[in-house]
Amino acid sequence: MKIEIKSMVRMSLLAALICVSSYISFSIGTVPFSAQTLAIMIIGLLLKPKEAGITVGVYILLGAIGIPVYANGSSGIGILFGPTGGYIWGFLLGAIVISIIKNKIKTDAGAILATIIGGIIVIYAFGVMGLVFIAKMPITGAMAVGVYPFLIGDVVKVIAATWISKKLENRL
Repeated sequence: MKIEIKSMVRMSLLAALICVSSYISFSIGTVPFSAQTLAIMIIGLLLKPKEAGITVGVYILLGAIGIPVYANGSSGIGILFGPTGGYIWGFLLGAIVISIIKNKIKTDAGAILATIIGGIIVIYAFGVMGLVFIAKMPITGAMAVGVYPFLIGDVVKVIAATWISKKLENRL
């Protein structure tokens, strides 16, 4: 796959955005609340599916090799395969899903639908699976600690990501 320099710069800037957004976080029990999902939504809305996947993949690799880019400055393979690692893996598929939907439905409503499906549903599904299978929580417990406390904030992020990406679309 040949990538133009402009695309590489855009992808690098957005990978940096995820890294920086991980420091805008605080713990709510087992799962931290962070601005990372906002960054994932913006990435999905601004990039093509392959670019979104590469961008989030780079972020995941940075954290895996020990650079403190996961929520609350954490890093390492242990995080990826720990109780909250499902959320990080969900970022990868979530960004791609957002991009696919956004590129098929090129309207503001399409952007909102894309971020709800990819940025909330996909990420929560992976996160809850991690909590169920790795932390050995019942699904109701996983939903209670990994979904419900974050729903209102993530709906706000959907609106913010749609607005921000609309402003950046032709500038980035």
